Amino acid sequence: MNERNHRDDRRRRATQAIAVLLAAFAAGACDSPMAPKNTVAPDDAARKWAENLKIPVRGTSCTTVDSDSDGYVSCVLAIDRGHDPPPAYQGLQCAELGTTKAGGCKPDSKNPKVDIVEWATPTPCPTCPSCPACPTPPAVK
Repeated sequence: MNERNHRDDRRRRATQAIAVLLAAFAAGACDSPMAPKNTVAPDDAARKWAENLKIPVRGTSCTTVDSDSDGYVSCVLAIDRGHDPPPAYQGLQCAELGTTKAGGCKPDSKNPKVDIVEWATPTPCPTCPSCPACPTPPAVK
């Protein structure tokens, strides 16, 4: 009886060791070189996000660094509101190029609406050499 218990104990330990190895392998596979990586640039993903929602876009701009290591980078989408009015800006979080954690874009909960200073305000335009040219404000009727 004692020998039988010993054999059963060895089998139990071997099974536990295999289970631990399989769990370690599965946990490591999430960020392994074998895991699929995002191949869509964040700017392209932002444009696709707007296209899927039928939002007219003037342009996009995204950071290149995932500062909080969540697999997403910050982007801004310039929404076209027609010829005369300035665009509206929407903050997005889009998947970092090459990440294994995410894909696509989502609205940025920390920065859903981005307010950009408009040069056409009554405030005088800057005069530094690197500042953009001031647009001519629309004529007041």
